[in-house]
Amino acid sequence: MKRIILVLGLAALMSGAVYAGSVKSVDAMPVLRMGVSARAMGMGSAFAGVSDDLAASYYNPAGIAGLESSQASLMTAMMSNSRSMQWLSYGRPLADSAVSLSLLMAGVSDIPEATTSGLTGNSFDASDMIVSIGWAKKVGAASAGLNVKYLSSSIDDNSAAGFGFDAGLKFQPTEKLTTGVVLQDIASSRTWDTDNDTSEKIPSVIKLGTAYAMFDGNMTLALDISRVSGEDDNRVNAGAEYRLSKTLAARLGSDDGNFAAGFGIGMGMLSLNYALRFENIADNSNRQYISLDLAF
Repeated sequence: MKRIILVLGLAALMSGAVYAGSVKSVDAMPVLRMGVSARAMGMGSAFAGVSDDLAASYYNPAGIAGLESSQASLMTAMMSNSRSMQWLSYGRPLADSAVSLSLLMAGVSDIPEATTSGLTGNSFDASDMIVSIGWAKKVGAASAGLNVKYLSSSIDDNSAAGFGFDAGLKFQPTEKLTTGVVLQDIASSRTWDTDNDTSEKIPSVIKLGTAYAMFDGNMTLALDISRVSGEDDNRVNAGAEYRLSKTLAARLGSDDGNFAAGFGIGMGMLSLNYALRFENIADNSNRQYISLDLAF
């Protein structure tokens, strides 16, 4: 790199890379593990076992095999510290399988720049982009799916690219119970265009999820337990969705200890979903998600 950039926190929030010369990140591309879809986030991001809509393309690729019609979803997230995140996805059922195409973008703007002499008075941006192509196939009461992902990142004048893979299974042992097993970012990595071509391994995630339907299918309870490589403790996500009517749903959840809540409004083929994920109420560092979903 042409100069030493000391990103004292903000760049790490979204890009996961802090560079001083050429140093490997300890948590590359955390956006891959932050969650998408206002419906899923309202349920505490406990969605590996649910995976019954287009958000399955992110949480468990096997779930898109259950799509009954073409779907499109557009999500935007409002976050503190000038962070942004958008997700756009499309899925289409085939004979006994389905395909999906997704675009996830995230970034941080106006990061203060510093050298070994101190702050320069300038600022720079950091961004991540993930393009994902998914395929899933039904096998009896089960389904299997795979994602292939192109990873792209930039920090100031430097950029990185790489590839990633997800694999998932979904089972329905009973009418009310579904389970999912997911391996995210298998052998995923990115390489920076620095002088020594710094290569970063993306943390992999193994996840087990389950969902149970109650009250004639109007309530869904969900639980995910996952382990991120390099972390000592499991992550636990739990959530519930209750359909108050054909057009209105309420949701509550815990995203690894962070309270979440949301609601959904159905309008024919179109649905609007909102979620609020609490992080720190005192400094207003919470996340808000809005999704617009279309089935056609």
